[in-house]
Amino acid sequence: MKRIFYFSGHRLTVFHWSRKTLAGACSFESNDEGYEKFRQYLETTEKTSTCMLLDVIEEDFRKEVVPHVYGKDRKAVLSRLMDRHYRSSRQYTYSEFQQRQKHGRRDDEVLLAAITNPELVRSWIRIIESCDVPLSGILSLPLISKHLLSLIGVKKGYVLLVSQQVNSNLRQTFFKDGTMLSSRQSVINQDAGNITNIGKFARPEVF
Repeated sequence: MKRIFYFSGHRLTVFHWSRKTLAGACSFESNDEGYEKFRQYLETTEKTSTCMLLDVIEEDFRKEVVPHVYGKDRKAVLSRLMDRHYRSSRQYTYSEFQQRQKHGRRDDEVLLAAITNPELVRSWIRIIESCDVPLSGILSLPLISKHLLSLIGVKKGYVLLVSQQVNSNLRQTFFKDGTMLSSRQSVINQDAGNITNIGKFARPEVF
């Protein structure tokens, strides 16, 4: 049995699956009662290695252009950028080379990402660490969603991937030729009941 910790910003859900099939789930609210129940859950279940998947409004994405350098020089350039934009979130940052510009100095285009309110995540991680549960990594749902493009056959051109993980929000992630350009969450009208026509309204934003 495998599991993953999915955090939406308001609650953490543990998904269990076996042989590529979802086998069950349990959720914990982001409050004192939820933290304590999560601790009890970890103390009474097998301490298998798992990862944490984040899908929060407080994740920021930024495109930057940097000199085309390698090794230590590139690390130094990216480190300075992270300190400038995300000093308080340095433990929860990510950078990704996307492409080299075709003209001028042919600089590199990179994507920076960070959790702008890291305490949201730290509250859960402190519990995980105190229960000696191995955490193999912290993943960003928008960043890994690019792997869905090949499954739906739309790796080329502009793509707006719209998904709903929680009732109150829609996640919109924008790609060009398989490269993520931006991602955001939008609050939706929960009384609408049917959001199947969202594509009609999203299409003008893409084309």
